[in-house]
Amino acid sequence: MGASDSKLQFKSHINTLTDQRVLAKDHEFWKVLYTAALTETEVYEAIQPEDVRKLREQQPGNLATIIYKVCFTKNVAADCFNQHFFNFVECRAVVFIYATTKLSE
Repeated sequence: MGASDSKLQFKSHINTLTDQRVLAKDHEFWKVLYTAALTETEVYEAIQPEDVRKLREQQPGNLATIIYKVCFTKNVAADCFNQHFFNFVECRAVVFIYATTKLSE
């Protein structure tokens, strides 16, 4: 799979996460996110703040699964997976989870 295909598949999976429930046991689905051959910049471009907010509001079960799987996978087999995705979830997504969509005046 080429770099462009990998980016498209990754973004498609992010969109799926915000639109429908994905079971934690659907390992093939989750594996695409964890093994995508993307750079840090590509991960950050693919997952926008609005994606995280939408995930938080519309599919909180998927958000919980992401956080659980990142923590579990990072401790079990970190060398096999895309560290940029893990870093995004750990550092940036947590901010978006708690951020409001409107700033108070």
